[in-house]
Amino acid sequence: MNSRILAAGAVAGVAVLVGVFVAPGLISPTKATPEPIAPELCAYHFEAIDRSGKLFRDNDSSMGVVDIAALDISMTFPDGSPDPELALASHNDGRRVAGWKTLEAQKADKAGYHLEKAGDPEPVYMRDGPVLKIGNSWFVGDRAQFGRDIRHIDLSVDSSFMDLFQTSRSFEIWWRGERRLTLNIVPEKVSPERFSLGCLPLSAEQRKRMEGDGYAMRKLSPAPAPRLMDFYGRSPHMNGNPFNVDDTAAGSATFRVTVGPDGLVKQCDMPSHQGEISSRQGACEQLRDHARFYPATDANDAPTAAEASLTLDWSGRPKG
Repeated sequence: MNSRILAAGAVAGVAVLVGVFVAPGLISPTKATPEPIAPELCAYHFEAIDRSGKLFRDNDSSMGVVDIAALDISMTFPDGSPDPELALASHNDGRRVAGWKTLEAQKADKAGYHLEKAGDPEPVYMRDGPVLKIGNSWFVGDRAQFGRDIRHIDLSVDSSFMDLFQTSRSFEIWWRGERRLTLNIVPEKVSPERFSLGCLPLSAEQRKRMEGDGYAMRKLSPAPAPRLMDFYGRSPHMNGNPFNVDDTAAGSATFRVTVGPDGLVKQCDMPSHQGEISSRQGACEQLRDHARFYPATDANDAPTAAEASLTLDWSGRPKG
């Protein structure tokens, strides 16, 4: 076992203690005030249960707030990936982690090819991303990476996830409409209840560092239509044309998109635009790769596919 979390209150919050989950203090989202707990008593490991009920135990895990407005959860399974197919769900940047083999595997995933617009000559690749679930709460944002060969699971989550995880000590990974894995955190030296109160709450410092619009899996609120979360990490109002770096004029583009339950763009059209955009296909490809939405929800508040209109506008930039 090699579990760790960034120590709250340590030098700028970036010191790491290896082998233990460092108690982040007495700040808790619950009304109960936890007893102080020694860091060495917060040792833990993760267990993953796949769809068949097979159990996998990790041998190297960590949780900590690093440089972005999110908490990172990482785990490694020595006996193989609990679900190798989830490599196909990895965020684009995660392809580099597992190497070109995984990138090729994603492109070869026939289930991901669809026509982007009726009348297109050939289908294009539309990756399906994962979603997380705790109880009846869903988390979206496409900030999950799964290694096919290196057996990693890496997640970036927001504070609302950690508040629920504190009491559940368990969450699910869903992909393509079905539960693929259940992840449980298992305390090794104290009772689960004491671990929840003394080891899992976020400190005030950690909460402050997690504020803002960083890349993270974020809690989904019920809504009849999709809403933009970010595009290249920015709002719909941008400085410079995101579709043509050589265009210095102000402009805008209106899209009609279908957003999947994972918050990613599927079908895409561009009814109108002002500014230099080489093609509808090129602009839609950037939306598929770099736009993240809060998807619409169904009658049970679960994420579902729905259409939405999106207008992006940008200011001009000085020439040269």
